[in-house]
Amino acid sequence: MGKNIGRRETLYLILYSVIGQVASSILILTSKMPPEIEFTAVESIGLSLAYTLAIFAITLLILYLLRRKLHALLMLMFIVSFALSTTAAFFLVADRHNLNPLSAVVAGLALTLLAVWENPLTPVSQSVAAGVISYVIVQLTGTTFPMTMIVLLSLYDIYTVYKGPLRKIIAETSSQKETVENIMTPIMVKTGKISVGMGDILAYTLAAAISYQSLRPLLATLNIAAMYVGIAITVSLVKRWGYVPGLPAPVWLWLSSHIVLSTI
Repeated sequence: MGKNIGRRETLYLILYSVIGQVASSILILTSKMPPEIEFTAVESIGLSLAYTLAIFAITLLILYLLRRKLHALLMLMFIVSFALSTTAAFFLVADRHNLNPLSAVVAGLALTLLAVWENPLTPVSQSVAAGVISYVIVQLTGTTFPMTMIVLLSLYDIYTVYKGPLRKIIAETSSQKETVENIMTPIMVKTGKISVGMGDILAYTLAAAISYQSLRPLLATLNIAAMYVGIAITVSLVKRWGYVPGLPAPVWLWLSSHIVLSTI
């Protein structure tokens, strides 16, 4: 998250997070089906480590393409990955909710178009896409793996923002602002002066999907409320220090709350 966040930007950040979480939660509550498979703790840790390494490699690739000014190739990579992941997710939604598979293609392509060419609905489309993908992850893998994954990503977030490639991408984007800003649209949720990575929004919506899959609706809602306390803390730190990781405080407060609520 970047600094200079005002009250308006904060409210929009909350709104877009809520949109994605509502999408994932509604899909979870209406599917009424158990996950395809529930990974063990050991399997979840292994898969989470592999996923984090993949994110690291992709981030390095983005940095390389930015430095080489291969903007067209970078944009194509963003468009293809967004379209494929979103459309594939909608196919599972269509299957679990007895919808026409053609609707999955239409919905996936529509969200891709809205996300790629910046317009007022771009953050909404990104949030909905994150919500649908989160639902699919939980439905396919259960809750242990995605929970382990977002906790590990929150730790990785600290490294990549302060020492890792993400900090270098931020610097590179700033130096090429006029030519790069539109290219980064598919992976950045932007509201005024605030920019939040799609990875953060995906983690927030994934937490909601986990909560509604594993807890009663009221307890799940309380669990998500704890996450927003973490988001508020993060925003206050951004105002004071500038760029800070967007995941640690929300994810850790959510996890602590989830552990407590799971015993009720």
